[in-house]
Parts: sequence; structure tokens; C-alpha cells
Amino acid sequence: MDIPTPAGCTPDSKYQVRCEGYQMTWMYLDYKMLTDFPEQFVRQIEKKHKHTERQPLECLILGQAAKGFRLSYPSETGMTYELIAYGVAKGQPVMVELTMDMDPEKTTDLPALPRQIVQLTK
Repeated sequence: MDIPTPAGCTPDSKYQVRCEGYQMTWMYLDYKMLTDFPEQFVRQIEKKHKHTERQPLECLILGQAAKGFRLSYPSETGMTYELIAYGVAKGQPVMVELTMDMDPEKTTDLPALPRQIVQLTK
């Protein structure tokens, strides 16, 4: 799915965009990786950032039920929040990482670009 890069955003690669206040990365996985890769990925973040809090995340990716993690940790600029969502969207296993400087409680709290891909269910 091609989504135009919003004004003020910089594509870092074909799978990553950096905008003011957030960064979004997506990774295409295979079905086997979907079972253990997201957990390993989160453990790496927890190792890298001391005092990381982790909560389960219920969400949708392109309208399909997905699972994930909501992480928060102190950083040089204050608190950083990461949503790690993973599931199968349009037949393709995918993982989306959204890093922001604010804690989204509902879908409307997400920036416009990520909101097109990830929706929060709580």
C-alpha cells in the first residue's frame, strides 16, 4: 500500500518515515517470525532503555485485528512512547513500530499518517 509522505516528514527508507513528534517503521515478516520476533524486538528495546514499562496493546492494522505492546521509557527529551503492533494485514504478516513523544490513549491521539495504518481498540 503506497501512502504519500506528509509535508514536514522525511522518509528514512522505504519502510521508515520520520516526522515532527514521531517516527514510524514497518517490517514485513513471514508467518513463523510473527510468533516470536515481536517479543524479541521488544526485549531489545527493554535492554537498550532502562526503566521501560510494558503493557499489552489491542489494536488493528489496516482494519485487521492485531496484537502488540505499549512501551514507555525515559529518554533525553523526556518520556518516549512506543507502540509495537503486529499481525496479518491484507494477507501479509507485518509489524509496525510507532515511536512518539506523547502517550496515545485512543486512535484520534495518533498522528494522521500512522492513524491510516494502526487503530487503537481501547
